[in-house]
Amino acid sequence: MDGIIFSPSTGILTITLGRALSPEEAASFALELEGAVTAALAREPRLRILFDATRVPVQPLASFSPLARLKDVFPAPPMTAIVLGSNLAKLQANRGVTSSSVRTFLAMAEARAWLDTADAGPGGDRRADIRR
Repeated sequence: MDGIIFSPSTGILTITLGRALSPEEAASFALELEGAVTAALAREPRLRILFDATRVPVQPLASFSPLARLKDVFPAPPMTAIVLGSNLAKLQANRGVTSSSVRTFLAMAEARAWLDTADAGPGGDRRADIRR
């Protein structure tokens, strides 16, 4: 099941994707994500994103392009943990990760722990104190 849910109590936008996307579907999904991230940032400036892609097989490279353009939309992207279902999917996702605020994981618990404790890293007061 696919879904995008923002939790004001945790400041986490959870994105769940349960299938591979064609390049066309990825373009549409990227627009949906852009809107969801923009709306969530308006409510929570220190937004964190948890992307559950554990049920997604390895994506075609063409499907990453529309999602990768989101880094151009958000100059200081929110901390984003992407959880994948296999080492191969993780390796492929890492090819597209160009921001220090985005990390890939194989375990949901590790991803959540990183979102809860990771330093803000360079580039922004917005994430300056993420520890709770």
